[in-house]
Amino acid sequence: MVLDFVEKLLLAQSCRNHEVLKELADDDCFLIRDQVAVNKNTTADILEKLNDDCESIRASVASNSNINYETFVKLIDDKSELVREAALKNFKNRSV
Repeated sequence: MVLDFVEKLLLAQSCRNHEVLKELADDDCFLIRDQVAVNKNTTADILEKLNDDCESIRASVASNSNINYETFVKLIDDKSELVREAALKNFKNRSV
């Protein structure tokens, strides 16, 4: 089944299916990958994979509460200040 951009974007934003999210995480369009990164249903293994993406995707990964400890450690030491700040904010929100 071939999906158009809008269908993929909507799926990336709200999908709960691990396999679909995993496939969307490999999409060529960074907007699709970004929505997978912020989706509350995206699992830690997919977020870990997205952590090797561009700065904006890494910042989105850093803001997702499903990141595992290993990914958090990488993000908090990221070369990008934007990514580090997103990871720190996520950590502070979890600690409250």
